[in-house]
Amino acid sequence: MRYRHFALAAIVLTVTANAALSAPPEPAATDEPVSAPEDTFQFVIVSDLQGGYRLGVFERAVQAIQTLQPSFVMCIGDLIGGKDAKMAGPARQAMAADEVLLKQWAWFRSMLEPIGSRFYFTPGNHDYNYPSKAAVYKRHVGSPYYSFNYGECHFLVINTNDGPDAKAGISAEQLDFLKKDLEE
Repeated sequence: MRYRHFALAAIVLTVTANAALSAPPEPAATDEPVSAPEDTFQFVIVSDLQGGYRLGVFERAVQAIQTLQPSFVMCIGDLIGGKDAKMAGPARQAMAADEVLLKQWAWFRSMLEPIGSRFYFTPGNHDYNYPSKAAVYKRHVGSPYYSFNYGECHFLVINTNDGPDAKAGISAEQLDFLKKDLEE
């Protein structure tokens, strides 16, 4: 079976896709749940909570996601702060202790519970840019890059923080994975 390949490269609020790649349906004008026709599916992309939690903002986004009833939700990174808020000055820029990171991930996962759709994670630099953050991410979330199929579409989720010491870049291991995955 041949698949269309998608890679995340930009922040998109909602994307609608189908096997024929026809024009997407008109957006809903009400808060009533939206159901996609059988030959289409829709998914939502969320990103960047690292700027700090603002009361009610993500909760309203979750309500909008529930209304859309997407087939799945993807993130494109920066879902946790990744820093220890108790520190001040230059020390705050230091990597957070595992305990702080685990608390931030637990908080974020609790925010996802009401969504009701499968959630695909992608690490951002605030989630993954130090070896200790990368280790916590892998333990708590899973692989920082992977692929999956939905219908006749093939999705690649890449990690651009996979360079030396979890800095910007893509590792040789990930490039091998991508090459093999695209060959299938």
